[in-house]
Amino acid sequence: MKRNTRAWLFDIDKAHASIKTVVSRTTRSTYLDDEDQQIIVNYRLITIGEALNRLDDVAPDLARKIPELRKRSICVTV
Repeated sequence: MKRNTRAWLFDIDKAHASIKTVVSRTTRSTYLDDEDQQIIVNYRLITIGEALNRLDDVAPDLARKIPELRKRSICVTV
């Protein structure tokens, strides 16, 4: 079954919310010491990257409106 634009945007939003939740509940030091939290954030970043790539395929006009998509990378400062 082919996914639509809305589904990819939902994935991005959900992953972003998950990252915000993890980061808001911890300190930098605790985060760096907790491999499980790092795995969660890394997985969600991969989810966002994949969804952005797919969005570029299914809705290139919309994707062009997201400047960071052209960079194909997400930078995170911990």
